[in-house]
Amino acid sequence: MSELGINGQVVTKRINNKTYIILKGNPGLRQVLRGTRYLASNPKIIKFAIGTQSVNRTIAKGGIVTLLITIPLSVVDIILQDSVTVGKIVGTISTDIAKVLVSAGIGSLAAMAIGAVTTLAAGPLIAAIFVGIAASVALESLDQKYGITDKLIKAIDDELNSLYNKTIGEFVRGIRQIEAVLEYQIRNGLPVGRGIFY
Repeated sequence: MSELGINGQVVTKRINNKTYIILKGNPGLRQVLRGTRYLASNPKIIKFAIGTQSVNRTIAKGGIVTLLITIPLSVVDIILQDSVTVGKIVGTISTDIAKVLVSAGIGSLAAMAIGAVTTLAAGPLIAAIFVGIAASVALESLDQKYGITDKLIKAIDDELNSLYNKTIGEFVRGIRQIEAVLEYQIRNGLPVGRGIFY
């Protein structure tokens, strides 16, 4: 906004199958973007997040950064709690990823919608930020209200417990039965291991 002025105007034009960003206003007043026309893929345009293509790249980068911050914090938070389960870690991370992706998608749609109706340079990015934040707050509220994360955690834990009981649990129960037979044979002076090993 400081580079283009608060009312900086931008027009997107397609010429010869290439998308151009055309900057309105006095180019002499700009410090970095001195030209009047840039390809939408120009690094300067992308850096300043001008145009919906650049805003979408910025949203994607922001989503990745959010995930890189959110996932470790969620894991640390879960580990510091009393009851840590694989289901809790996987369920929480899964819903965190879903919330970030949906919020980024909604923010991107808002940026495209605003970019289609206004030539204000900062409009799409501002819309993406505010709508994305509102979407993430709404998704968190829905999650708290309907307990989506908790239901997912329970489903994962139930499935893992069932799998454990069918595999390792079955093996452990077999070992305990063998121990019980061996203890009985030892206490009663019977040949140890008869009926099990020979």
